[in-house]
Amino acid sequence: MGLQHFFYNNFDKIINWRIFAIAHYFKTTKVTSMRKAKVNINDEKLQVSSEILRALAHPLRMKILEFIDENDTINVNKIYNTLKLEQSITSQHLRILRLAGLVITERDGKFIHYKLDYDKLSNAMEAIDSFLEQEVN
Repeated sequence: MGLQHFFYNNFDKIINWRIFAIAHYFKTTKVTSMRKAKVNINDEKLQVSSEILRALAHPLRMKILEFIDENDTINVNKIYNTLKLEQSITSQHLRILRLAGLVITERDGKFIHYKLDYDKLSNAMEAIDSFLEQEVN
């Protein structure tokens, strides 16, 4: 499934996936009563999941991801000029995508080129698909 198809068909589900990230990393270890349950929270995994979901849950960032996907590797100037965005806005969104690990940067002199981390995107898409299948069942 291509990125564009996935993003457009699952945008609402991606936004709501933050709930899944929280639920996924809470593990009930011992039920002491119907009202009380001890849980362990893996803060690191929860934080990473939250950053990825935050990055995916914005329509402009998804548009930027699609544009990078169409061009393999591209610099920020081409992104904001083609998508008709302000440079500062584009840079802020690319920063969020970079911190989430969804894009990889390569420096070429004074230019920074962006490309997608297909492994990380694929893992996120698989996790979302798995969650959606669980919701149906």
